[in-house]
Amino acid sequence: MFYQNGGWNRWIYFRLDLTSDEGWSNSPWTELGDWTRFQYINYNFWEGNVNTYRDTYKAIFRCNQVLTYVPDIPFADEKAKTEILAQAKFLRGFYYYYAAILWENFPIVTTLQKPTDLPQQSTLAQVWAQVEKDLTEASADLPEQWSGAELGRATKGAAQAMLGKALMQQHKWTEAKTAFDYLVTGAGKNYYDLVDYKDNFRAENENNKESVFEIQFSDANKSGEGDGPSSNMGSNRAQFFAPRSIGWSDGQARFWLVNEFKKRKLLIIK
Repeated sequence: MFYQNGGWNRWIYFRLDLTSDEGWSNSPWTELGDWTRFQYINYNFWEGNVNTYRDTYKAIFRCNQVLTYVPDIPFADEKAKTEILAQAKFLRGFYYYYAAILWENFPIVTTLQKPTDLPQQSTLAQVWAQVEKDLTEASADLPEQWSGAELGRATKGAAQAMLGKALMQQHKWTEAKTAFDYLVTGAGKNYYDLVDYKDNFRAENENNKESVFEIQFSDANKSGEGDGPSSNMGSNRAQFFAPRSIGWSDGQARFWLVNEFKKRKLLIIK
């Protein structure tokens, strides 16, 4: 469909979209529209799959760097070294968890590689075993809580929660319950609890008692993507999913989702 608006000629491509509120989508980027609705139809879609695959490997590579080099670095405080290594294991387990979800037989790499290396494809069972190993070892050395400027780092509760999720994906229900018990009936019950649901969506209530692991996004010091020396390597809020005035709100909840939540009765646990 072609139309003219204010002197500018633009092409708009319409397609039926039963998941949208309107029943159609006017996005010229069909795959991106599917991706932001969590419909992974085209696994060759560059932005939605190739970049994610690449970035997952980059994150795992950085974890492997820490786990390779930090043990040989002298620390005045050995406890700090142990916690750094535990955080690297947590993050590696975190990324392999999502690799198992998205690609299943994801090649496992736990050492530093050379550009000529060709890692062998792993089985899904092997990937889950690596996730369990990393998260179990991380949980043993992570602190129960962080404070001050360190708030938001991975904790023992975060490792136990991710471990429980990984076990549930494998239908290991009894083991999953044991992992989750830390947060509900174990030592973690002193740190985690339900809050007013609205507080989970307000900036002033970030890292509250209901937050088990919360990525610390920043809207400051934005820079381009890539591996250049001035590229952002932190966790800036993605434009696709950021709220209005920051991003494009592509991941914004639609009315049908809000209405589905309204249909459910609120369960209050005391």
